[in-house]
Amino acid sequence: MYQYQYGFIGSGNMAEAFVRGILQKSATQPQQVLCCDIDPRRLEALAQAFPGIATTNDLADMNACRILLLCVKPAQIAAVCEKLHGLLSSEEHILISVAAGIPMAVLQRHLPGRKVVRAMPNTPALVGAGATGYCVDSTLSESRRREVQELFEAVGVAFELEEKQLDVVTALSGGGPAYICLVTEALADAGVRLGLSRSVAQALAAQTLLGTGSMILQTGEHPAVLREKVCSPGGTTIEGICALEMAAVRGAFAEAVAAAYDKAKLLGEVYNG
Repeated sequence: MYQYQYGFIGSGNMAEAFVRGILQKSATQPQQVLCCDIDPRRLEALAQAFPGIATTNDLADMNACRILLLCVKPAQIAAVCEKLHGLLSSEEHILISVAAGIPMAVLQRHLPGRKVVRAMPNTPALVGAGATGYCVDSTLSESRRREVQELFEAVGVAFELEEKQLDVVTALSGGGPAYICLVTEALADAGVRLGLSRSVAQALAAQTLLGTGSMILQTGEHPAVLREKVCSPGGTTIEGICALEMAAVRGAFAEAVAAAYDKAKLLGEVYNG
């Protein structure tokens, strides 16, 4: 019997997002959550944000957690996993890494016999609108796979995939918020250039992106169909679309995702030794 349902190793933004999600969208109580970090200020901030959760700076305390999330930087994963392997008394813990580029083979090498999960969430998890791709250890039972799925769905949408697809997830949705922020910034700048205030232009751009994403998800229609509904013959929007196509914006996004994918694969090879 575990004292805690969830344990977080590292208490940065991603850990905070998951803590908020599971407390708001599941039956998990604050006293079922333990956060571990070497930074006492960060632990204090989390304890104030989520009254009732437990905190510690001792990695050995994580033995009391049923599901452990490794929310540390990729360069720290190997050392943390090696320490954990000697501290965990049961082989029934689930250890979930959200560190970009760390292959399952690395986790399994440092945590032999343990049940591991590799995941790639993204930063909108901070507002409950994340997108996560993940792969699981083949020994994980169906009921425990559902536990993992429910955890990720607490901060957005989640898809169980083959590991070879996670580098694509890293390049697409992992880096996607940065691409979308660039688009938002460009649209807002254009609005300011043409006379809108910065606050109004930014709000209009951000809400347009938010609303369009929601519309695609809720209608299930192909983006091209929804785009055509905005492009009236001889109208203003089709003029803008033509300008974007002439600037090869579509191709630029494809190249951005491909470049990020190549980098993710390279990082995986580096970490895998």
